[in-house]
Amino acid sequence: MKNLLIPLPFAAVAAILLGIGACTAYFQYKDLTFRAYAAESHLRAAESELRTVVDGGDFGHIDRARLEFAAARQQFAHIEGEMASLGPVYDLVEAIPWAGGQARAARRLTQAGGYASEAAEEAAQAVVDLIEASKAGAGQTGTSLLFGALPTAAPRLSRALTALEMAQQEYEGLSGDGLHPLLAKSLAELQTQVPRSRGLLKGAVDALGVMPDILGRDGERVYLVLVLDSGELRPTGGFIGNYGIIRLRDGKIVDATFNDSYKADWPYYYSGKAPPVVGMFARYFPEATFWALRDSNIWPYFDRAARQAVWFAAAEGIADQVDGVIGVTDEIVNPLLNAVGPVAIPEYDVTVDASNAVDLIRRFQTSAPSEEVRKRLGVLAKDNRKLFTALLMKSVIQRLNGLELPALMKLALSLQDSFRSKAIQIYFSRPDEQRLAEAYDIGGVMKAASGDYLWVVDMNLSAAKDNLYVRPSIRYSVSVDAAGGAICELELTYDYTRQGNLYLWTIVRGYYANYLRVYVPPGSKLLAQDGTDEPVETFSEQGKTVFGSFLKVFPGTVKKVRLRYWQPLRLRFEGGKARYDLVVQRQAANEPRTFDVTVSLPESVSVDDPGSFKGEGGTLSYHGTIPHDLQLVATLVPK
Repeated sequence: MKNLLIPLPFAAVAAILLGIGACTAYFQYKDLTFRAYAAESHLRAAESELRTVVDGGDFGHIDRARLEFAAARQQFAHIEGEMASLGPVYDLVEAIPWAGGQARAARRLTQAGGYASEAAEEAAQAVVDLIEASKAGAGQTGTSLLFGALPTAAPRLSRALTALEMAQQEYEGLSGDGLHPLLAKSLAELQTQVPRSRGLLKGAVDALGVMPDILGRDGERVYLVLVLDSGELRPTGGFIGNYGIIRLRDGKIVDATFNDSYKADWPYYYSGKAPPVVGMFARYFPEATFWALRDSNIWPYFDRAARQAVWFAAAEGIADQVDGVIGVTDEIVNPLLNAVGPVAIPEYDVTVDASNAVDLIRRFQTSAPSEEVRKRLGVLAKDNRKLFTALLMKSVIQRLNGLELPALMKLALSLQDSFRSKAIQIYFSRPDEQRLAEAYDIGGVMKAASGDYLWVVDMNLSAAKDNLYVRPSIRYSVSVDAAGGAICELELTYDYTRQGNLYLWTIVRGYYANYLRVYVPPGSKLLAQDGTDEPVETFSEQGKTVFGSFLKVFPGTVKKVRLRYWQPLRLRFEGGKARYDLVVQRQAANEPRTFDVTVSLPESVSVDDPGSFKGEGGTLSYHGTIPHDLQLVATLVPK
């Protein structure tokens, strides 16, 4: 939503002053000046209203924002009309060498501003339509109302997208060089915000095109939910301790069941049909006797792991039809509970809210049920320590089913960061829907990279919640050779802060057993290693070179792993400039405390624009974390 806050060319008055002020009557010029500033005032007011919606979820401000956008659009239309009324006079001004460029830019930026205001107004009106439908349909669920409002809202968003595309056409080809500073600023803001807003609108239009089918309008849809325990880190975010099956029809959840994954896995094993353990399990996890749903996510790219989970769901009799897979980590607990409110779990005599949810999940998963709980649950309590999580998830899903439309929209806003961080990852069985998930970066897929690339993936093979205490850090150094190639040094630090015993029902190894994989550009070659407990293996996967090994981290110690490798990075100059481009992917639920990058450039190259980095001369640096997938880019020039 906040990407719709489109800064528009408020400084059109500057071009009027420079281009036509001397050629028009004073009062006409004064009117244009007034309207330019009036447009700015309305747009600032609209921005304020929308920020209230984004920050607080108060959708009552949407209509006020729409009215402000409409008022700004009227002011731009009036300015355009005044410019047109000048006719040959304005054309003459555009032909004057010292003023023509400013006047032409003013005309085009004003038109772009009008189109962008129209787009924002249409988009805001689409939201207003949805809210009005919600008010008119009291007692209906949000998804039912969404279906009813789509015929009105979808065309509005399509018109908004068209208007933004027209705005982009108006300012394309303009350069800020030589423009009055205020005009140059307006152009820069449009160049930044319009493509961003256009992407958001296109995503909304595309999503609305498939949303009815995803929600079961064309027949029942079945979704497999993987509940990922980040305390026991696995490649897609955590151990699959619980799974759920959600069935949707006509936008309504008609059934939702959640269960401990072991309840499906062990009968599968005893049937004699379970396959043997694979890969790193066979080598480093002797306690694993078979491969099943709980361990299906051995790949960090969610699409591949999800397909394996679908295979096991069919093999284990969980569901014959699976239309999609949703992976969720415990990061989504708070936004969900903030949306549905406190949830009572009478079997455990507790009420769960955003302040205590994660602690309660940990407590009931990792300690024996009390006598009172066993009496209430009866046979369900036997060997079912994950039951609390299943009951909680089912209760939350049932509450979501009854949310009204504004509450659903507020939840959607609050979950934006969850999608970016991969706390939610989605896979669809239908190719067109999966392509959309990948296009809008909610599918957790491995990304293509034409330059540098890094993805550090940890995998807990301890069968214990070590990752609640292990604090990782990453330091990455790159030395680029002018002749081609780069020497890279990767240092991974694991600080294991736990003291004392682990939880009940865990395998007591006495250390954190981690299978490490580092995905780097294809063609990379390992030069040296230090800190792993076994030699590093090099192999290929999904078009990337992978360095893999096993390491042990003992409680109260700090473990450092260092890899030195060569990669075939080459700086390619076009038009006198080159780019250093680094794609860094985040492993779901595994955010390092610090992520530091240092790039040393050849002596013949210097930094033109550091972009995402800091730096000048021959060095680039980045200091931060990895809250989501990153693309760090700098522009370079020859000395």
